[in-house]
Formats: sequence, C-alpha cells, structure tokens
Amino acid sequence: MSLILNRNLNFISDNHAVHHIPEVEQVISATGAILMYLSPYSPELNPIEGVYSIVKAWIRENDVMWLITPDPEDMIVRAFFNVSREDVQALYAHCGY
Repeated sequence: MSLILNRNLNFISDNHAVHHIPEVEQVISATGAILMYLSPYSPELNPIEGVYSIVKAWIRENDVMWLITPDPEDMIVRAFFNVSREDVQALYAHCGY
C-alpha cells in the first residue's frame, strides 16, 4: 500500500480513544500530514455536528414519511444526501477551517 505524501495536509481529530492509538497516529504521520486534536468536548469546532443538525432537521420535516416507509435506512440516506456541498463548505468556514 502506498501513501500519498502531502506536506500541506492537516488531519483534525476529536479526542475519541481510538484516535490516540499509536498505529493510527503513525499512519497519519507517514502521509506527511500534521495531526491535530480538538480540545475536549468542542462541538462548535467539529463540522460533523452541523451536518447532524441538518440531517435531524430534515428528518423532523419529513416525519410523516417515516410512518409510511418500508425502509427506514433509506430515509437516513436521503437525509444525508440533503446536505449540500455548500452546507459543508459553510460548516467548515463557521468552524474556522
């Protein structure tokens, strides 16, 4: 397996225990990326929290569909596809990245 080296890449991670396993840190460092950790419990710095908010809002707005759908997993996929590229870019900008 070859890794793409990128000296301008930052890898930002939360403080979940699995992210502090030495092997994970070594793989990330081997790419040339700078590994940085968010401060403990900092959802305002984590763009995924904003994505979850958009997804949950879509689910609330389409709650009737949940009553009639034969496939709840499909509803969750639809909710995530409702998050646009512009949403993600705005969330990253809001978090200061």
